Amino acid sequence: MPVTVLMVAEKPMLADSIARLLSDGRCSKRKGMNKICSVSEYNGDFMGQPAFFKVTSTCGHVMGVDFPEEFNNWHRVQPVELYNAPIEKVECSKEMKMNRYLASEAKGVDYLVLWLDCDKEGENICFEVIDAVHGKMKKPRNVDIMSLVYRAHFSAITEYDIKAAMRNLGRPDQNVSLSVDARRELDLRVGCSFTRFQSMFFKGKYAELDASTVSYGPCQTPTLAFCVNRHDEIVNFRPEPYWVIQTEFEARDGSSVKGDWARQRVHDPADAQMYLNRIRQAGVAAVFDINTKRSDRYPPHALNTVKLMRAASTQLGLSPATTMHIAESLYTQGYISYPRTETSTYPTNFDLRGTLSRQTNDRRWGDIASRVMQEGINRPRGGADKGDHPPITPMRSDGGALHGDNARVYEYVVRHFIATLMRNCVYEVTTVKMNCGEEEFSFQGKQLIDPGFTLILSASGAEKDVWMPRVERGDQMRLKSAEVVDRQTIPPSYLTESELISMMEQHGIGTDASIPVHINTICQRNYVTVETTSRRLIPTQLGVCLIHGYHAVDPELVLPTIRADLERQLDMIASGQADFMTVKNHAVDLFRRKFLYFKDNMPRFDALFAATFRTVSVEERQSTVCPKCRVNSKTPGHIHCQQCKDASKRGADIRSAGVVTRGSRGGRGRGTARGASTRGGPSLRATRGARLRGAVATRGTRSTRGRGSTARGASSGGGGGESNANLMPLGTPGGRGSSLPPIRGARGSPAGPPPPRGRGMPPRGGGSNAFVAPPPLPMPPPIRPPVQQQQQQRYQQQSNMSPPPLPMPPPIRPPAQQQQSRMPPPPLPMPPPLPHQRYHPPSAPSTSTSIPPQAARHSAPWPTEASPPKRVKQEPQGSLHWPPNYAQPSAAAPGTWQPNDGPSQTWQPSAHQPPRPTHNGAMKREEIDFTADVEVSTAQPKRESWIPSDEFS
Repeated sequence: MPVTVLMVAEKPMLADSIARLLSDGRCSKRKGMNKICSVSEYNGDFMGQPAFFKVTSTCGHVMGVDFPEEFNNWHRVQPVELYNAPIEKVECSKEMKMNRYLASEAKGVDYLVLWLDCDKEGENICFEVIDAVHGKMKKPRNVDIMSLVYRAHFSAITEYDIKAAMRNLGRPDQNVSLSVDARRELDLRVGCSFTRFQSMFFKGKYAELDASTVSYGPCQTPTLAFCVNRHDEIVNFRPEPYWVIQTEFEARDGSSVKGDWARQRVHDPADAQMYLNRIRQAGVAAVFDINTKRSDRYPPHALNTVKLMRAASTQLGLSPATTMHIAESLYTQGYISYPRTETSTYPTNFDLRGTLSRQTNDRRWGDIASRVMQEGINRPRGGADKGDHPPITPMRSDGGALHGDNARVYEYVVRHFIATLMRNCVYEVTTVKMNCGEEEFSFQGKQLIDPGFTLILSASGAEKDVWMPRVERGDQMRLKSAEVVDRQTIPPSYLTESELISMMEQHGIGTDASIPVHINTICQRNYVTVETTSRRLIPTQLGVCLIHGYHAVDPELVLPTIRADLERQLDMIASGQADFMTVKNHAVDLFRRKFLYFKDNMPRFDALFAATFRTVSVEERQSTVCPKCRVNSKTPGHIHCQQCKDASKRGADIRSAGVVTRGSRGGRGRGTARGASTRGGPSLRATRGARLRGAVATRGTRSTRGRGSTARGASSGGGGGESNANLMPLGTPGGRGSSLPPIRGARGSPAGPPPPRGRGMPPRGGGSNAFVAPPPLPMPPPIRPPVQQQQQQRYQQQSNMSPPPLPMPPPIRPPAQQQQSRMPPPPLPMPPPLPHQRYHPPSAPSTSTSIPPQAARHSAPWPTEASPPKRVKQEPQGSLHWPPNYAQPSAAAPGTWQPNDGPSQTWQPSAHQPPRPTHNGAMKREEIDFTADVEVSTAQPKRESWIPSDEFS
């Protein structure tokens, strides 16, 4: 009886290719029960016995990690609780029903063969599939389920590679899977805790903060820091002037050449003028050296993921995320090999000739490929073997079937592969040196000998011939012109995507698979913007404030060192050199202490936002109610209602003065009028946006959308006039519960002129079908005190002019305060500054904990309980005195203090200021053994003393 073998790939298209190649095209196909994946079936041999094969797939990860439902309430759960909260695995997509689908296909199968991608994520998906099917497989007694599970390792979707992987099946590696579990759990705890705390803290606080979520990520934040650091270099750059001498000489044959000055530049215009006078006085230049040198440019190394993303960004203008999406599509279609690899050298047994022969018939580069095969393949030198996958290479010719960006990426992969097998680019460089007025000048000529690999990889910059006149040693060249040119140094440019990818690879931020994800994240979160043509990353105000705030509190939150160390520890888990629980618990505890420190010092973080963004006013806080469900989102400028999932944006600016004007459009939310203008100022609160020409909604009214329709809150005067004469003053609350009752319009009166054409509402009452707008009702007179009414009447009788405004009464103060307010008190005198320490006047007590930069480099235990320092009591006269138990500045030596009643002594820090937790010091002092299956030691190292310096503030 044949055995049944279930084979699972990572993508549906990949499963179809594997089944077609292993069955030699003799397989049948049916839809799976989840209506998304399909199942290919065929008969064959497995382990020397007849077998029935079923080949299907997942759609990426089957399970994700998340907190239980009770921990997903941002308002009830404190962010710090997430570090100790339980973690559970949940199905990534309930609509796919992937667990149920895999279990149904695994019923009664004897063996499981896993064809997931051969990387860390693929290894983790292997064990997700095993968890889904192990209860449904046929398992003999006393047999471990893992003995029935096999793992296929492959790097390309070709018949040779797939059949070779089927002949050499291995086992899934649980250590690699555990390293992914540790990273996913850590990213979840750290990202959610910081993101929730920051988002709740800034929610509704600043008007221009156009972000509902202010996120933090162990990888995305250091990635953003690279962009902000370059931005800071540009902002802080100060141009420096310098002067150069430009010369032109005439050779014997009458041709002219420009000489390069050996000094290049000087920073004093007087020196430049002195050198220019010498050169002009000499008048001729004598050639004293001619040197010809042969140079070679070597072909590029084999293509890996990072080089592909860099080249696509620089030469093709594609983002890293788009590039990897296209590469994945080309891989699943069998055009290129596996696109996620760090290896940049070909294995010794790699079939270079066979891969090159598949490109000889292509009309674009077939002639060059045929010439390389005839002249002989030159195996490229250098490169790195990371032991993961072979480099990215073409697997078959596209035959012109690809189009658009897919064709461009495929063409680059092919051209790069052929270029790695070609000869060097050879050229000669001739350098001529000459002397004029004791100053040295030179010029160069270049001649191409053999273009080599640049013949096909033109984007690499083929060497071009540079003409130069024929000269000999001892020739005299006449000076035609010489002048001094003043220039300035220029700032560096913003980082390109290519440069950012190189920096992330250099510092170990992310992997070849996650680098495009992190770059895409900071773009989607509006932390940076990307220039379309140059692909340069420009940080936004939000991104700059975030990085500067992290630097002010804890620089290690943005430095790449902590993430790079974590990635190395995760690699130790994957290789079996470190214990999973030990590394995970240590990392979680480290970030928990960093979060507590960050939370205590949040005022320092918020100070940068307060200096950049405008604080929301009371009126704006009251105008954030969803117009549908009436839920207050407390988000100024934008409304995204969590209740009804409605999103809208106000068009009015609460800071402007005036009323709505004619003909423009406002937002949908409460606080703006639909169809009202924002040019003249904000629309009035509690309006539903009158779209009547010239109409202004008034306080407490609700006008409808249609022009010429019946108004439920305000009547439309004559089908287009003003609804009411008196306007609500700015900032007056309206809406439901207003002090003024709404004015009801008439219901379908038969009299009057017809309404203007447009959207209108049918009459709700009896009468004619032709709707006539009723005349506007007069507004009631304003309520004034009797004295003010008498003054108003007197002014109206005397003249037609409007009465002048009444004078404002003086502010009411207590008698003592009125006497004191006549003359301000003199300022308190400042005490002399301490040596090597800046003085700050005493302020209100704060709960934030600040430390000097020196203490940040020490890894003292996380906060110890101690009494706060004693404070200085001010004298009534306004003078400050040093208390008897506090040290006074001493002139004996810097860094010491002289007590009032004792000899000089070195000052020690108070115990109430805990140092910032650091990852390097903590690891060194705790001496954690990652190979032991034990919990992290909580022994606290001894505090080190430090002396004050001028950095302490």
